[in-house]
Amino acid sequence: MLPVAYFFLFFILPVVVAALVFNLTKTVYRGSSFRFLHIEPRWLCCQISYGELAFLGVVLGGNIIVFYQSYLLQIGFDKPTITCIAIALGFSGLYNMVFMALPATRHCFWMEWLNLPWARGVKYHRWLGVLTIVSFVLHFAFFIVQYAITDTLAEELLPCFDCDIATDGKYAWFNVFGELSLLFMLIMGATSFPYVRRHYYATFKATHWLFIPAAFTAVMHYEQIIIW
Repeated sequence: MLPVAYFFLFFILPVVVAALVFNLTKTVYRGSSFRFLHIEPRWLCCQISYGELAFLGVVLGGNIIVFYQSYLLQIGFDKPTITCIAIALGFSGLYNMVFMALPATRHCFWMEWLNLPWARGVKYHRWLGVLTIVSFVLHFAFFIVQYAITDTLAEELLPCFDCDIATDGKYAWFNVFGELSLLFMLIMGATSFPYVRRHYYATFKATHWLFIPAAFTAVMHYEQIIIW
């Protein structure tokens, strides 16, 4: 969705610089701004701090922007509306996947800067996981509808073993890797329900290692994911 140079200059580089500045100055300027981020506004009925509101703003606002911009970009290529929605949902899922690990990471500078304790950040990890899986399931579902309309379900969704991967089989395997990635994520999601997590924690913890093959097959599905 973004050229590599733009992504590096306007996202990766600022994040790295911000992390360095934060770690160098947090002992000196850990004052009123940090206390403000920890305050729970009275005008809200639920217990949520300004830091959490900022994090939610980045996640929800980013989802809207990513979906809208992705949709406009695909419409510009004169693609069918269903395909445009499917691709936009894929980018939304990717955006959520990028942020999913942050709340569950101890000593993450983003969480420290927002003054968001790890115990409270974990719940956002869970909900970002739900958003990621829902986005990718809808991404898959919309493409199934499009393939059904064009009567190409078998050609697009099943692996091709006797065709040229560089030509005819390219998109078939492209989609198969996406299906595998979604399958791994669904397994992780199924073992993350509260009952399973509490009664079968070892299974829950073990299946989270499926994130590695899920990420690998996602990259095989769409190579630019590795940049994100």
